[in-house]
Order: sequence, then C-alpha cells, then structure tokens
Amino acid sequence: MRIYNIKIRNILLGILILFFLIAICTFLFSPSETIIMTSENYTQILKEIHDNPYDYENKKIEMIGYVFRSADFNENQFVIARDMLISESESRIVGFLCEYEKAKEIENNEWIKGEGKIQIGDYHGAMPIVQIKNVAKSEVPNQIWVYPPNTK
Repeated sequence: MRIYNIKIRNILLGILILFFLIAICTFLFSPSETIIMTSENYTQILKEIHDNPYDYENKKIEMIGYVFRSADFNENQFVIARDMLISESESRIVGFLCEYEKAKEIENNEWIKGEGKIQIGDYHGAMPIVQIKNVAKSEVPNQIWVYPPNTK
C-alpha cells in the first residue's frame, strides 16, 4: 500500500511540474501584445488599423517616425509620420494621429519612438488615434521611406 501511495504522489508531482512548465512556456513564447511598426510593415499596419479600427481599440502600439503637425491639430496632437514613396517624384506623409499631454515639448520633424494605445477618436470623423504614453528620441532609420501596402 505504501508503494502505491508513493507512485500516486510521484504521478501528481509530475502532473504539477508539467502544468508549471506549460505555463512558463506559454508566458515566454506567447506572441507580443504590442503591435510594432517597422519600415517594412508600416503602411500595411496603418491600412489594416484604419480599415478595422474597432478590432484594434485598446491595443498597444509602438512606432518610429518624425513629428508632423497640421495647422488644424490641437496643441496636444501630432502625427508620428513617415514619407510613403508613391513614385520616383511623388511621396505622401502617412502615419497615425497621436495625442500626448507633453506634445509641446517635442519639436516638429524630430525623430521619435512613440508607444501608446489605440483609441477611437474624432478628427473629421471617427478614426484611430494613438494615445501616447512614452516618447523617446530616435535615430533616423536606415530606411526612411515606406512603401504603399502590399507592394514591397
């Protein structure tokens, strides 16, 4: 009878260790909750989120770009922008409208890394707006141009 109890205890201990290992692996190897925009995926992510904004509400996002402001933005608004190359002679400024309480401290055209959460806001209609939580100065990336979605 005692041998039987030891075996059951060992089996239970083994099952407990197995569950513990599964939990650790799930934590370590689960995909990131943060959407990370790069030069390669910048416009594809931008298009996907603008096409389906409610699917991405409250998601964390991280991006690098330069600060662009339009005359009709509020003082706490700017775009973390990139230049999308349309042709050899044409480009467009693209990016997410961002809101940041310390926006006045950031210079126009300064390259930054911004981290925040996507919210649905209003700028000439409902649209995704990134509520910035962290900003850091960034180096200009090697690839300054981005390309239209699904072209490169």
